[in-house]
Amino acid sequence: MEIAPGVYSIGQNKAGQIHAYLLDDGNGLTAIDTLFDTDARLMLDLIKSLGKSITDLKRIILTHGHRSHIGGAAELKRLSGATVYAHAREIRCQFIILARKGNPEGNPVSVHRSKEIRCQFIVLARKG
Repeated sequence: MEIAPGVYSIGQNKAGQIHAYLLDDGNGLTAIDTLFDTDARLMLDLIKSLGKSITDLKRIILTHGHRSHIGGAAELKRLSGATVYAHAREIRCQFIILARKGNPEGNPVSVHRSKEIRCQFIVLARKG
């Protein structure tokens, strides 16, 4: 669902209301979190519905290491080659470590340690 120009919300009801976001700023796609899905199906379906390719995904930002937010990170990284960003403290989280090792080839998914990602956001109030 597009909640603002170039800002898409995707969610699932597994273990509560969980959301991830996809940003399209004309300079490649950015995923903010990746939901529970280890196969990344929901995010992949959204990207395809926008007429985009998985290789248009350039950045994956993981807000924190709960499985409900990082489940699809390894698969999206493997398919897209996107840079994955997470706070240095979160990289040690068990689920991010699993995501780093979770691709079928057995190669670790590199996660960029960052305390700050410079980008511009517009905060929107949304019912629900």
